[in-house]
Amino acid sequence: MPAAQGSVASSYALYASSIFTSAFLLFFVQPLVGKHLLPAFGGSSSVWATSLLFFTGLLFVGYVYVYALSKRSPRVQVLVHTLVASVSLAWVGVSFALHRSLMPPLEWTLGSGTSASLLVLAALGAAIGAPYFLLATTSPLLQYWYARTAQREPYTLYAISNAGSLLALASYPLAAEPLLPLTSQGMLWSALFAACVAAIIYIARHTRFSAPASEGRGSAQETYGLRRRAVWVSYAALPALLLVATSTEITQVIAPIPLLWIAPLALYLLTFILAFAGYGQGRLPPLALWLAALWVFSLQFLGMSHSVETLSYLALLFIACLVCHARLYALRPSGIESPIFYLHLSFGGMLGALLGSIIAPALFPDFWELPFAVAFSAGVAAALLLGHIVPKSGVRARRVAFTAGVAALSTGVLVAFFVVDASGRVHTSRNFYGVATVRDYGDMRVLSHGSTRHGAQFMDPERRDLPITYYAPSSGIGRALAFAKSARGEGALSVGVIGLGTGTLAAYCRERDEYVFYEIDRRMTRIAQEYFSYLSLCDGAEVRHGDGRMLLSAELRSPERSRYDVLAVDAFSDDAIPVHLLTLEALALYAEHLRDDTSILAIHVSNQYLTLSPVVTRLATALGFSSMIIRDWDAPYEGSTVSEWVLLARSPEVFRALPFAHSDSYPSSAHAPLWTDDYASILPTLYLPSFALW
Repeated sequence: MPAAQGSVASSYALYASSIFTSAFLLFFVQPLVGKHLLPAFGGSSSVWATSLLFFTGLLFVGYVYVYALSKRSPRVQVLVHTLVASVSLAWVGVSFALHRSLMPPLEWTLGSGTSASLLVLAALGAAIGAPYFLLATTSPLLQYWYARTAQREPYTLYAISNAGSLLALASYPLAAEPLLPLTSQGMLWSALFAACVAAIIYIARHTRFSAPASEGRGSAQETYGLRRRAVWVSYAALPALLLVATSTEITQVIAPIPLLWIAPLALYLLTFILAFAGYGQGRLPPLALWLAALWVFSLQFLGMSHSVETLSYLALLFIACLVCHARLYALRPSGIESPIFYLHLSFGGMLGALLGSIIAPALFPDFWELPFAVAFSAGVAAALLLGHIVPKSGVRARRVAFTAGVAALSTGVLVAFFVVDASGRVHTSRNFYGVATVRDYGDMRVLSHGSTRHGAQFMDPERRDLPITYYAPSSGIGRALAFAKSARGEGALSVGVIGLGTGTLAAYCRERDEYVFYEIDRRMTRIAQEYFSYLSLCDGAEVRHGDGRMLLSAELRSPERSRYDVLAVDAFSDDAIPVHLLTLEALALYAEHLRDDTSILAIHVSNQYLTLSPVVTRLATALGFSSMIIRDWDAPYEGSTVSEWVLLARSPEVFRALPFAHSDSYPSSAHAPLWTDDYASILPTLYLPSFALW
């Protein structure tokens, strides 16, 4: 037993509470700083995937640090870690003193030719690099110190760590974001971080090892060979890959439901808690994993509902993670050698996140990583089942079972993609912002981003020039452009559009009119030009690349800033308007770009899962604008689809004009929270009836 058995530093409760708090802060800060990234990088889910890579990568660096530090003397460990803790606390203090925020300004990213992924990583590093590093080191280092002082296995503390992460994951979108502005969230996090740093330093100062770090049963390097380390890494990498792939699949391909990304990560963390509490052993979990993999594979051919598909993917993720994490727990070393164990776990997690968020989008033209991850899960299940059914089966036999399982499911994946899913495809491409697909459905060509349609065009030459889908003449934007034409007469119109899609609005362009599109994804411009002809109809069409809000902000400082008769905000991404485009500051910026009091700001709010029109009308009231909601339910135009637009103008006389007569319009409502850059929560805007029909 340790010499200082009664000291507070040896108290399990102190270690547990410190580890729980650090894990809570580790996960709470992720969405907090992520919201700061939106103005520079848009609302793409790839921002989250790249952020996940940053978080897992820095976590790995922290574990390398802990492993290296564990080889030093207790005195060196205490001095070094106290210094790291002090620097991290000063980092947060300086950031708030200079910027009043955890995140520094992001204007430096505007117009940069650097990869968007690299810019996201750089922005995160500059904002929370040191504090996040300290939090990443807390759990493994304190577990090691606890093992050295209490002479007990520390792995229950690892379960507690994941419980803290799970609490942060749930509390941020459900409590912190709806109740607190961003500045207050940052202040709350900083206060808790300061308390956590104080606890860490206190524990460090009172740690008393039972023996020098060099003593014991030998170094981990001598005890564990390459094969065991490779197994640790593999069992950590596959769940991380499945986490990223499942999150991408259910939020982009199946149903872009707000907050749905929480479910995969919550299940991932829950399996750590269960596995490190001793659950998930035996032959039943691998059997369930094999059956789940077969069922998910069959979904490619059965055409199930979104709810069945999503629940199936989540069930597979849960079972696969539980199986892998239970194997990790079964293969854990003694507590005194936990640093090398956690080092390999973090490396595997980083590797899986890297494969899912960076390598897969660069390598695959579509969302192929999940099917192949499912195939590898089936291989793992087959190998583990063989080990249970035939206990004396050798390594070679289990390798054969693993290979057979992977090969069988992989073959099915390829057949499903090329035979079932490839019908009608004209183009498929993938980049940082997701997968864009162009398909022909009879006489109509459709552009989709994930599961969301971004526009369409008739292929028939007689109807090719018609504006259709959300942009038909009976839609809100169609009526706004009709009013602008009647108000200006023969004069040239100047129209701005945030979001390009197929470029459908260019179909309204007349001779001498100017249409300026703001598009964050350069690939969309190539698609609109090569596979659709709307842009060619307008000689005055121009595409400016970058985030619409930041480009307009930069133009506002230019002597030749644009003044628009109509400014449309149509920047969809995964069926969700980026929040930073619907704040008070954003709409005030748009208003600066309107030509006069009769100019119209048109906001496209069509969304199956969110009711956004009250948010926009609340903003209109705050800015002194009149507004009108136009819902195009039963349009007489061929090719039109249901749409909802909110139109804003300074003069209320605008909406008494003929183009707005006989429209399916609704009175404005200001009963909604006022969204600002410091406060915006989608939780109050959820449209619950849509979930009942999902």
